[in-house]
Amino acid sequence: MILGALDDAGGQDYLKRQAQQNPAAFMTLLGKVLPTEVKADVKAEHVVATRDLTDDELDRRIAQLLAQR
Repeated sequence: MILGALDDAGGQDYLKRQAQQNPAAFMTLLGKVLPTEVKADVKAEHVVATRDLTDDELDRRIAQLLAQR
């Protein structure tokens, strides 16, 4: 019923107008509908335990990763 009412009110265009005209209410809505937790299964081939690196090693690793972008 809620999605039907949203569709009748104009759907995405209606929500866009609400974001512009009533940003506080729109942000409240987002806070209610967006997930509060994301679960991910991440696998990496080259995992480095960063807690075991020195500051200089971390700086070099960050520079290498940025250069790959």
